[in-house]
Amino acid sequence: MSCIIWLQIFHTPGKNMNVNKAIITIEYAGVGIKMAAGNFQMGVSNKTPEFLKMNPIGKTPEGPLFESNAIARYVAHGSSLFGSSKIEYVSFALFLCYFL
Repeated sequence: MSCIIWLQIFHTPGKNMNVNKAIITIEYAGVGIKMAAGNFQMGVSNKTPEFLKMNPIGKTPEGPLFESNAIARYVAHGSSLFGSSKIEYVSFALFLCYFL
């Protein structure tokens, strides 16, 4: 099964725990994305009409998907990161919920 990625541009104010979680998963899944250009300022950039059109709650990390766990699960789906058994899947879920 292949993973079709429509997450192409990643908007973030910089690296933090949630951003790192998404970026680590993206890198391990072998998905190519680009970081949004510009000087993103949390509290300013995420309140613009353009940003709120992409993400009505104004949170980051952001792409067409928002929330780091959702991004990580979406990117991991169809890759080997989900594993081939329930215990392997739970290991990935633990990574999302606990380790980061």
